[in-house]
Amino acid sequence: MGDDDRYIMIFASHSQAAFLYNELLKKSLKVEFVSTPAKIGSSCSKAIIFNFSDTKTVVEEVKKINASVRGVYRISRKEKEFDYIKIV
Repeated sequence: MGDDDRYIMIFASHSQAAFLYNELLKKSLKVEFVSTPAKIGSSCSKAIIFNFSDTKTVVEEVKKINASVRGVYRISRKEKEFDYIKIV
């Protein structure tokens, strides 16, 4: 994944994020399950990083499980650091 094609979705619930992550893996999507970066939220919450081209599938799965999403950010790389641009 190119850095500008990656998005991160933050969840209110660890269990919802974990469940969604597993559902997306079953669909063979390239996703990452990570702790929320401190720049954009509480480090105790969880997030899923996904490729922009998979947005439709990710959104459909979020709706299917009625997950509580705290935000969606585009990941942008600035030299050696990452920046997060809020989308939703």
